Amino acid sequence: MTSNNAFLNNGPFMPNTMIYKAIRRLLRAQEDEIPKLYMKLLLPEAPIIVDAGAHVGSDTIVMSRLWPQGTIHAFEPVPGLFQKLTDNTTGLPNVHRYPLALGSEVGTAEMFVSGGGSDASSSLLPPKEVLQINPHVSFLECLAVQTSTLDIWAQENGVPAVDFLWLDMQGAELAMLKAAPQSLSSVRLIHLEVSLMEIYKNNPLYSEVRAWLEAQGFRLEAEEIPPSPVGEISSGNALFARRGTRLSGLTLLRLLLHKARRSLSAGKMV
Repeated sequence: MTSNNAFLNNGPFMPNTMIYKAIRRLLRAQEDEIPKLYMKLLLPEAPIIVDAGAHVGSDTIVMSRLWPQGTIHAFEPVPGLFQKLTDNTTGLPNVHRYPLALGSEVGTAEMFVSGGGSDASSSLLPPKEVLQINPHVSFLECLAVQTSTLDIWAQENGVPAVDFLWLDMQGAELAMLKAAPQSLSSVRLIHLEVSLMEIYKNNPLYSEVRAWLEAQGFRLEAEEIPPSPVGEISSGNALFARRGTRLSGLTLLRLLLHKARRSLSAGKMV
């Protein structure tokens, strides 16, 4: 007789932690990286993805290729970055782009635009410890940007459900989530940057974000929080899955077979 844990979803089940660590080793993931390949095991073949804080589209492009049957809605409110996002993803039919900042209300808000050593640190929140953590980053410009809540955007654009939230919003993630109860009800997976100190003024700390998400029915699936370059741990990445979400064993087998075929092909070429 097959035990209840032998098969879940559409394939064999293995403990999530074991699979997660194996995938990190297989991909030689960076110390702060949660591999997207692992997320593929937790999502359907054609997920609806919201990429908030898409920057120039580096993660957008990867997700477009990893989920070719999925749809990626990419948000980037800084005009120069939005143009680069558009240029980089125009050839990807499953990517849709929006010059908006998702947040807690519809209207306009002040965006603190980063420059100098990084143009990827812009935030709706004023900079604070980020100036010490990354002294080469400057914030010399503020822009008025268009904002919307995820729920209002979804209603206006005919998006009835979202499966996956990829959030890189420099401290504004929790405010956006709290303003999107309808959209959040369908979400299976959330990847977000988390802070262990006040990197931006009044940004919620990781403990608050985790407690709120757990109260909404999510569980912590993985976290990668590397040491800070200034000695004190400041931020990292966390992955939350809705309770009841299971790894797809069939997807795992397909990925392992694909890896085996590539290894065999490489061996034949030597």
